[in-house]
Amino acid sequence: MTLQVWLCWLAGVALGGAGAFLVCWGLFSDRLSGSWKKRRCRKCMYDMTSVTGLKCPECGREWSSEAQMRKVRRRWGMASFGVVLTLCAFGLNWYAAGLALGWQSFAPAAVLIRLSPVIGREAALRSVIGRGTMTFPNAISIEQASTWTLAPVERVAISVLEDKHSSFPEVWAAVDAIYWMRDRVTQPEKIARLLTECPPGRMMPQYTWSNALYSIVSKNEVVLDPAKIAEAATSIGSNPGEVASRFLSEGLSESTARLVPDLLARGGHNQLTWPELEGVTPEVKAALLKRLRDVYFAGDALAKQRITSFLYPNGKMMPAGNADFEAMARDQIGQMRRGEDTDFLVDNSFISWQLSVPLSGVVPELGELLSSPKLYARERARDVLSRIERSPTHSPVLNQAIAKAIREGTDEARALAISIASRRRDIDREIIIGAIIQSVANVADPVVLDSMYRFVFPLVVEGLPTNKATPASNFTSPANLEQVLLENVAADGPCAAVSALWIARLPQISSETFRILAATMEDPSKSAGVRSAARDTLLHIRDREQPEVSPSAPLNDALPTSVLR
Repeated sequence: MTLQVWLCWLAGVALGGAGAFLVCWGLFSDRLSGSWKKRRCRKCMYDMTSVTGLKCPECGREWSSEAQMRKVRRRWGMASFGVVLTLCAFGLNWYAAGLALGWQSFAPAAVLIRLSPVIGREAALRSVIGRGTMTFPNAISIEQASTWTLAPVERVAISVLEDKHSSFPEVWAAVDAIYWMRDRVTQPEKIARLLTECPPGRMMPQYTWSNALYSIVSKNEVVLDPAKIAEAATSIGSNPGEVASRFLSEGLSESTARLVPDLLARGGHNQLTWPELEGVTPEVKAALLKRLRDVYFAGDALAKQRITSFLYPNGKMMPAGNADFEAMARDQIGQMRRGEDTDFLVDNSFISWQLSVPLSGVVPELGELLSSPKLYARERARDVLSRIERSPTHSPVLNQAIAKAIREGTDEARALAISIASRRRDIDREIIIGAIIQSVANVADPVVLDSMYRFVFPLVVEGLPTNKATPASNFTSPANLEQVLLENVAADGPCAAVSALWIARLPQISSETFRILAATMEDPSKSAGVRSAARDTLLHIRDREQPEVSPSAPLNDALPTSVLR
């Protein structure tokens, strides 16, 4: 026990003893001493033993009988003073017991909360809510608490928060009390203001403070300044991002959804996922994304990083077709295309396959991102475009984006576009093949050109003879492709050999093509690779049209007429 408790006990014992003595002396001293048997004037206590008659010579009082002169004297004033001392002793002992064992053990909470000026505001509040970490196991059930109990609790808690000189234990108890009765406060605006306008140097319990603030704001739709919340969180030793995470974990309302982005921008948490966002209504998500967009574009680079850290793991829970989300995505795509990305964006950009649904509205921009100079950006765009859900809205846009990447993009973009087109079942092959034919002459990488040809003429089963090659369905422009291939061969560029080999896969070959290939094979000015490819193509055509001819037979000067149109 503390010194204060010991002093209260000792003072209580002393006062109790003194009070008991005075009560006994004032009421029973005459009877105990036997003086009540003497003949006395009971008014002035004059000894009338030697006096004849019933009249007192001292005060003149005349008594009616001898019995009245022998009545026991009571000292009521002294006895009353003794009763007062006894009550004081009882109060001190009760106070000491309350300090030592807890006030809840000695009086009803509704009485104790009203005795806050006597027992202290902290003790009065704790007598109602008890003590506990995260929860209050000793608290009165809030459902059973009456207004007669809740009203003084709220009043005392407000008085503590309004007092700039309140001690930390008092403030802690006041915040705990507000959190305990959060659903039944009668002055939510005032309490929310007091929670966010902390005097300098004031400390608060972080868990109950943030949860009490969330409950009041979300349930009462109180409008608060996010800057003040962030400032209050910082002043009590917390992180504004931690407050935002507490709001998110409890489930957002429209009012708290407008606060979270500002708090995240002032101190976000990296790579945390809040599954509670899945159950949020579309209206709340729209409010959250709208404010996220405002904060994202109005903030500095650090604020953008913190918003990105929030959207990277949680963007998959955002709705598709949201203009605010798409605006932030376009900004990141633009940074990647311009080469303005940072190491942070490389690792945390929300342009990822997990967010393919909410990114379905930026397909054209993702198609352009395939031509980014950064490998990671091209791969992210490919992953998203490969996983965009098929729909009457998305598929035509995706076809156009892939076709544009093939026609206007780099060789890297063309290779990625072909890989995307090969994976997707909803691709319009006619459009993609048309784009390939238009762009063959612009390809500089033989490997990329070969992959494009393979898309135009896919094999049903790998390893079948070339005469079993299956051209693309509805392919209607072989003559155009044949002309482009011949131009590549004639140009003797890096793709000439590949173009020569792929001529043999055309459904039909004109006599002009055969003569050009034969001339190329004999032209010493052409590179060895092109001449060898032209010869291999002619052999390939002969073997396809004349399988009975021995492979060791010399190549004829002209093809059989069966191959000519």
